[in-house]
Amino acid sequence: MEDSTTPKVESGTFPNVPTWSVRLVRDRVAPFRTKARQLPRGSPPTGFSCAADIYEYVKAYFQGLSHEEMWVLVSDVKNQVRGVAMVSRGILDASLVHPREVFRIALLAGPSATVVLVHNHPSGDPEPSPEDMQLTKKMTESGTLLGIPVLDHLIVGARGFISFSERGWL
Repeated sequence: MEDSTTPKVESGTFPNVPTWSVRLVRDRVAPFRTKARQLPRGSPPTGFSCAADIYEYVKAYFQGLSHEEMWVLVSDVKNQVRGVAMVSRGILDASLVHPREVFRIALLAGPSATVVLVHNHPSGDPEPSPEDMQLTKKMTESGTLLGIPVLDHLIVGARGFISFSERGWL
């Protein structure tokens, strides 16, 4: 009996070495739609034209969170949203994020993927910390290396949001 976690081996391809395939699987639960935090009814947006559109989409979800969360929105070159994924859940004032988590979903989404980073500040102040600036620089450099542009990084707080792109930081 074959275990479902055992990789399939194609005979003769590479003797004694398993051949694996990687697939992108859509979650059954739509993000940003929880009992406590729910977006307005209707279809999710298919595209965003500016940072304010993204903020309107995510602000209800982030409102009142007591910890930081980092999400990545993956879109194509026409800004049509392909998917979203949480890449980090942190503590009160910090969240660990690595490029491999941020870009994994974009790599699987297709060759014309772009990303927008979105995270919250539970303190309510959306102004970026030095760590936020460093993180954005690291993600932008990683995206450049992979050929996946980081279009923006939004920080959501109780008093609104900031957009790195609109401030000219990207």
